[in-house]
Amino acid sequence: MPFSTSLLADYREQEISILVYRGNSIIIGSLLYIQWWYVTRNHKLVDENLDPITKGTSSRRLLFGIIVYMIAIGISFVYIHLSVFLFALILIPGLMPNKVMHRMTFVR
Repeated sequence: MPFSTSLLADYREQEISILVYRGNSIIIGSLLYIQWWYVTRNHKLVDENLDPITKGTSSRRLLFGIIVYMIAIGISFVYIHLSVFLFALILIPGLMPNKVMHRMTFVR
């Protein structure tokens, strides 16, 4: 992340810097999602008493970030400033309590 962050800081008006940063973030988020899916699948590496709401909302938070970064890449070719603003959207699910996030996703 240090290289892509530095690239974005130095060249925030260039689409390529946004593409590199967001691409890096998508890869990291995807790998984190795969790890979370693996450890929670059939309770292989987590406690069997893990709250299902916590399990589900954590997965949704990771997927939300990946989707927002993909959208931001597309928007960066049209309107760079809006793409940079989308970084703030990543914070919203992280700040919401698990039960609120669970109710908002309508998935049981």
